[in-house]
Amino acid sequence: MRVVMIGGTGHIGSYLAPLLVRAGHRVVNIARGLSAPYFADPAWDRVEQCQADRDAQDKAGTFGALVAGFKPDAVIDLICFTPDSARQLLQALHGSGAHLLHCGSVWVYGPRGGALHDETSPRAPHGVYAEWKAQVEALLLGQEAVPVTVIHPGQVAGRHWWPVNPAGTPQPAIFAQLARGAPLALPDGGGATLHFAHAADIADAFLRALDARAIAQGQAFNVASPEPVTLRDYARAVARWHGRQWQAADGDWRDHYSPRDIQIAGYFVKYNTGCSSRKAQQVLGWRAAFDGLQAAGEGILHLLAPRA
Repeated sequence: MRVVMIGGTGHIGSYLAPLLVRAGHRVVNIARGLSAPYFADPAWDRVEQCQADRDAQDKAGTFGALVAGFKPDAVIDLICFTPDSARQLLQALHGSGAHLLHCGSVWVYGPRGGALHDETSPRAPHGVYAEWKAQVEALLLGQEAVPVTVIHPGQVAGRHWWPVNPAGTPQPAIFAQLARGAPLALPDGGGATLHFAHAADIADAFLRALDARAIAQGQAFNVASPEPVTLRDYARAVARWHGRQWQAADGDWRDHYSPRDIQIAGYFVKYNTGCSSRKAQQVLGWRAAFDGLQAAGEGILHLLAPRA
């Protein structure tokens, strides 16, 4: 098939493009810049590259036509974040027969109680990103003119970038702090959870959904590691990988972080989520190759390793 990827040199696409090429598909990658994928692979030599600024072309109303102009059999959209952007792409693909595979997010479900969310769970998003992702999903699956599949990944992790840290913030210095054995304060005592998904596992789910179009179209699938991990267990694991033990810092955890980091961590604590991937397993035959700590740990250990 002729497959157009949108945003294919990012987290998921860096793994997915080589999979598509090796599966025999002809791949076009549309990306804003000329940045290389996260790691080298000879399969990229067989990927046709197209440079385009999606935001600018969406504003001009031309991006959908650009995608449709490649006459794709399938479009894998990894960077659609607004309903308007999704609507333009739908209009351009109307009647083409192309299968649109959209990257959603586990955050559309909102906070969970005890059970993990499955695809039938009510959508209760919090925050602009999650709200827009939920609106995009409703738009895509609420029409029949274009066959659509939505993949909802957990918190994306992988070898070549820093995952969210055990404090629920994006600061890589936290990992070095744990590696030194320095005390670390955790929000909510570390009881909140993160549900990771390795980018390679997510890429595999997209490939399986592409190959199983007849049963995958019109459906959403959650894709994540078998279980969420608590921030506490996450901190213990990072310290243990470096021969240390996690120690809780004294005092209120807010005393140890900037106002911005407190806001971000507070979101993870209040709206911590988790999903069941049973449907993807049963319908697509998908299985996670990485558990949550393995997914996060691959990036941490790789990036913290001494360089020659």
